[in-house]
Amino acid sequence: MGTNTKVCNSCFTDTFLKRVIRKNGQTSQCDYCGETRRALDLESVADLFESVFNAHYKRTPSGPSAFEEAMLHHGLSDMWYREGQPVLDVIQEVGGCAEEVAKGIRETLDLRHSTRDAYEMGYETEFDSESHYDWRQVGSGELDAEWSVFEHSLKSESRYFSRTAMRMLEKVFHDLSTHRTYQGGSVIVDAGPNAELKSLYRARVFQSDRSLLAAIERPEVSIGPPPPRIAGAGRMNARGIPVFYGATAPEVALAEVRPPVGSKVVVARFDIIRPLRLLDVEALQNVSVAGSLFDPMYLDRSQKAAFLRGLSERITVPVMPEGEALDYIATQVIAEYLASLEDPSIDGMIYPSVQVAKGMKNVVLFHKAAVVAPVNRPSDVKFVVSDHEHYEEGPQIEYIVREEFDSEAAIPPKEPELRDLILDTSADPDPREPALELSKDKVRVHHIQGVEISSKSFTVNRDAFDKKDFREFKERQDQQQKRISESLGDIEF
Repeated sequence: MGTNTKVCNSCFTDTFLKRVIRKNGQTSQCDYCGETRRALDLESVADLFESVFNAHYKRTPSGPSAFEEAMLHHGLSDMWYREGQPVLDVIQEVGGCAEEVAKGIRETLDLRHSTRDAYEMGYETEFDSESHYDWRQVGSGELDAEWSVFEHSLKSESRYFSRTAMRMLEKVFHDLSTHRTYQGGSVIVDAGPNAELKSLYRARVFQSDRSLLAAIERPEVSIGPPPPRIAGAGRMNARGIPVFYGATAPEVALAEVRPPVGSKVVVARFDIIRPLRLLDVEALQNVSVAGSLFDPMYLDRSQKAAFLRGLSERITVPVMPEGEALDYIATQVIAEYLASLEDPSIDGMIYPSVQVAKGMKNVVLFHKAAVVAPVNRPSDVKFVVSDHEHYEEGPQIEYIVREEFDSEAAIPPKEPELRDLILDTSADPDPREPALELSKDKVRVHHIQGVEISSKSFTVNRDAFDKKDFREFKERQDQQQKRISESLGDIEF
């Protein structure tokens, strides 16, 4: 095949490559299939393939490394094989073309990169017929550096109105709803009455029996998200902006509050009563990249996917209490940005728990969805709460909440008590639509009797090193080397 060899779009199955040939080619007879279609010269097509190799593949070593050679020499390894695929196979796979077309492309590229010196010395060149190529691991490109600027800007320059932060978040989360995992799933999952995830569990630690008994009177208020005036800052929210932190299982909720021994923890189940959409942080680690390797934007998408894999770890990494004030800023801004999106509309995030075994999940519902439906009770209700019951064998721990009211009595509206004001029970109506409802029969009190610690221990090794011994060893080594050199000098070759 000469320099004027033509190859048509139908000789390839890659959609993007076919489109390029149709757009830039001319109607001509294909030198491979013989049909008259839109075609490009072989040199131009080879240019496209070379760009793919430069961006996405690396040539593997043609022989064993020094270490591998030593392993073979000493019998520690009995064989060596070259990694990667033969270059011809890669060309066929990438373009979806016949072997004859792939050979023409390889030979064209080989002529470009071959030199007389390489031929005479027997060196393998880039597209030598024996060359092998392996997939190049794509990094996150410039996104990591941009993320560092993003975090620095939030922590030390502009926290509330940062154009740097906005540009970074728009770049990272653009087209979020289109991302798919390697298994074909979406990174946005459904929760609610008709979804697999129907309920969430939330826990709260108590140090005194009095506060615990007061809390279980109205657990939908006391165990639910706090009112704005007492909402502290967390991983996904700033101070004063309440969100709902929950877990997919009661044991996860219990572990996440890290209760001290001797304390008591109330764990309540909240049922999700309307459809919600959650960003699956763990799914970001498996984002796949669809499209053609010939598309110049494919590399950008691959770098973004690599960045998202790292971002999922950044979002869930454990933070020590002393570092929360600054280290949570980035994730708080991410949560607020995601909550503000309209397309796709996201109500929260689901992410792995770092406190329990792998597979357990935490969920945060953003402020717009962190609403628990109020429990309809008579206005004159009185609560009688106890933590034990008397039996013949003596008192037994048993938590009982009795709601007393008189359905026939005319009770005038009462003035709100201080406790009601703190719990916001008499506040103005909340314009947000409730997303959660307390499951009344799923409230439990846990007495913390011990905490199991999982750890990995490392021995502290200690030794003494006298520099005098090292100097003496080095001197003996130098003398021995000198004797060997003198002995070799006496040998005639």
